[in-house]
Amino acid sequence: MDWKEKRADEALEQYVARARAAKVQVRLHEVADGRSAAGRSTVSGVRRGMLWGYSVAAAAVVVLGLFVLVERPQKIYGHVNGVPVTDREEAIRHSQQMFEDLAVGMAPAEDVLGNLFSL
Repeated sequence: MDWKEKRADEALEQYVARARAAKVQVRLHEVADGRSAAGRSTVSGVRRGMLWGYSVAAAAVVVLGLFVLVERPQKIYGHVNGVPVTDREEAIRHSQQMFEDLAVGMAPAEDVLGNLFSL
């Protein structure tokens, strides 16, 4: 190693030692009301009021949107025993069952047909 490299190594070691020994000092300035500068808001009072108003409005829109999404009216295909049927397949099944029940109720009984043929 020549003297330039030794000098560079010594300077680097001294720099690292100074950097390790250096302490970072954080100093907070006191404001008029006794709070530190770190506790002070960077937003002025008027802006803070507007920001609060906007955040309340945004929260209200989100709540309203969720309410509309959950409570939105669904297409009602009919009512079975007073309960609305909103599923299309279920409505088709109930209507087919109703028509089958009507067909059975309107069919003539066997004894009536027997009397008819005996005449």
